[in-house]
Amino acid sequence: MSDSGTEQSGPRLGRGDSMADVKRRFQEEMRRSAQGNRRRLTVRHLPGLVRQGFGLVWEASRRDLLIILGLQLLSAFGVFGVLYQVQEVLSKVIASDSGGSASGIARNAALFVGANLLVATTQAFSQNRNAILGELVSWHVSSRILDIAAAVELAAYDTPEFHDRLERSVSSSQIRPIQLVQSLISMLQAGFTVVGVTAAIFVIQPVLAVLALGAIIPVWMSSVRGGEQHFKFVWRSAPIDRERDYIFDLLTQRQVAKEVRAFSLSSYLRRRWHEQTEERFVDLRSTLHQRLRLTLLSSFGSLLMLMVVLVILFVLNRNDVLSLAATATVAAAVFVLSQNVVNAINSTNQFFEAAPLVQDLSEFLAMSSMVKPRPTADEPPGDLERLVVEDVTFFYPNADRPALRNVSMAIEGGEVVALVGENGSGKTTLAKLLCDLYSPSAGRILWNGVDAATVDPDEYRRRVAVLFQDFIRYLFSAADNIALGHDGEDVEADAVRAAARQAGADTFIDSLPEGYDTILGPQFEGGVDLSIGQWQRIALARAFFRDARFVILDEPTASLDARAEHELFESIRTLCVGRTVLLISHRFSTVRSADRIFVLREGRIVEHGSHEELMANADLYAELFTLQAGSYVDGARPSSLDSDLAEELE
Repeated sequence: MSDSGTEQSGPRLGRGDSMADVKRRFQEEMRRSAQGNRRRLTVRHLPGLVRQGFGLVWEASRRDLLIILGLQLLSAFGVFGVLYQVQEVLSKVIASDSGGSASGIARNAALFVGANLLVATTQAFSQNRNAILGELVSWHVSSRILDIAAAVELAAYDTPEFHDRLERSVSSSQIRPIQLVQSLISMLQAGFTVVGVTAAIFVIQPVLAVLALGAIIPVWMSSVRGGEQHFKFVWRSAPIDRERDYIFDLLTQRQVAKEVRAFSLSSYLRRRWHEQTEERFVDLRSTLHQRLRLTLLSSFGSLLMLMVVLVILFVLNRNDVLSLAATATVAAAVFVLSQNVVNAINSTNQFFEAAPLVQDLSEFLAMSSMVKPRPTADEPPGDLERLVVEDVTFFYPNADRPALRNVSMAIEGGEVVALVGENGSGKTTLAKLLCDLYSPSAGRILWNGVDAATVDPDEYRRRVAVLFQDFIRYLFSAADNIALGHDGEDVEADAVRAAARQAGADTFIDSLPEGYDTILGPQFEGGVDLSIGQWQRIALARAFFRDARFVILDEPTASLDARAEHELFESIRTLCVGRTVLLISHRFSTVRSADRIFVLREGRIVEHGSHEELMANADLYAELFTLQAGSYVDGARPSSLDSDLAEELE
């Protein structure tokens, strides 16, 4: 496939563009993607918030939502029936006392009891379905968060804005979905009850019904304002909460416990945690005091409106506009309405506390520039024949200078190629780009002439096996740890054992209490811890297990002893036969046998060639090689790994 006309993954460094232009465009894109829209929560946003809230619940379980809505409608009908029958019973009792007929009073009393039973039954079933629906919504929200977390470009994880948003969404997913469901249903319940009560009042006196509805307005306005204040608090506290959680993890996680104790850091870290917690608490207390004032004012306003209704009701009765039965019925309705106003205050406050979830999660799920479909090539790339890095520049988000600058190189299929350079020269960054974990800020990466930006990321990554120096220690069984090299799918035990043998891990795995079924890590029952060198062999077996034609080994022996390291590098060509290998190592004695060596310095490739050619150049590679080997010439006996290196200098 031709290179021409392919779309690119990021801004290219074109004619007239400076490095600053590339950096500016890249960082602007990241800020737009991660920062989000800090909209103020106002009345005009309410329809959208309610729609988003119902949409979230609808996606989780439309069946349960419809059942609950039906139950609430029946409950509202029951409330209307209760009030209507109260009026009928009172009217007939009063008529009977005045010598009139009381026929049908038993039927009205029975209907009154039946309406109460309907209300009680529907509320009991509704509470049951609420609990189920709350769990389903929490499950659904968490799944969507995981979808985004797994799909965003890796560069998003290098921005504080993304971590703040992820922190808000993750923390909200544990509480807010259930709160959202309960508040929505409570609002519906209160709303339907208010409709039923208002309908009963409207039948008797329409003007009183309109005035009674006015009692809802202060509650609604207070909840909107309170929700906005809570939203701002959640936004402000996200960075603080992330630091608090990080410090808390430092004080409680096994991996760092030894250093925290060795350096006596516990007191210092606890002091920092307390300071952050106190800052958050002061902000929270201020926010809650503001909301308390709003709630008290809205409650007073609503009750004042209901008092106006009662005063007018009394006046109408004294002027014989309303009968005693009608007056008593409206008074009872106002009492029911006042109780539902209190419920409405609580439920609307809860809803607008959950509003950050609704609004923030919607924006989190809409980060299109971080989760964007790629223009897909006609066919996925085949076995690697030639990999070309074409004038690639890369900025990490918020970085002042590029990690890679105008890097160009080519790797032929079947080659063993090495990357060397000083710390911070860009070796691991380049490896991440070759794995398609990052997209170039400028330039292209071509796999057999196909731009990687046009290839489905999963299809591309299935053809690459990588072992990073900061590999993950999965607290699974030894077999599962290795099988994760192939997406963790069900695999044959023989294939897992073969990969372990290649990495030199089979012997110590067989000696574990349950062999390959032993849980690695003492955090779980029956788990066994490994040395760092054994963990690295497990990670190496995971890379070998992956059926990939392109293998990237980033410091694959950093935790191995000299003998094991020597044996591994001696067998690299045998272990990776038929595969292309990119080897990153700080030990120059281990890369001498590579077909070609690329030397990176400050994000640039400054020289490349075979070991002999680079030594003859007497440039950076020769300088670093000589410095590293010098310690083996005078005053120290070389290890088996570096004896050849020392002999060469001698």
